[in-house]
Amino acid sequence: GRTKTPKEFYNILARTKVGVSVSGGGYDTARFWEILGNNCILLTEKIDIFKKEDKKFGYKTIYEFKDLKDFKIQLEKIGEYLKNNYDDKKNLTEFQEIIRNHSSSARVEFILEEARKNGLID
Repeated sequence: GRTKTPKEFYNILARTKVGVSVSGGGYDTARFWEILGNNCILLTEKIDIFKKEDKKFGYKTIYEFKDLKDFKIQLEKIGEYLKNNYDDKKNLTEFQEIIRNHSSSARVEFILEEARKNGLID
């Protein structure tokens, strides 16, 4: 069923191992960041805002799909990961890295650095 309050939603999310985020509100949707912010495995549509070689979202706890067929494949991979390789302590280390690199302050620092590189600011 549907949650009735945000508090109910966050209580459920705090106990969840996997969350799914699909487009609808743009890249920066709350659900995407709520899932990551609660140390859940994220299954999301392909993230294409960074260059592939930058590996900005190359984490073991983020799975991307491009269509329904790929969604099924990624879901099976997540199932295997949960059965065979899931480790709360390793995930916590990755979670802390995600928070450090993708927080609001990290975004601002990234924008400022790009502006400096392009000579827009000193």
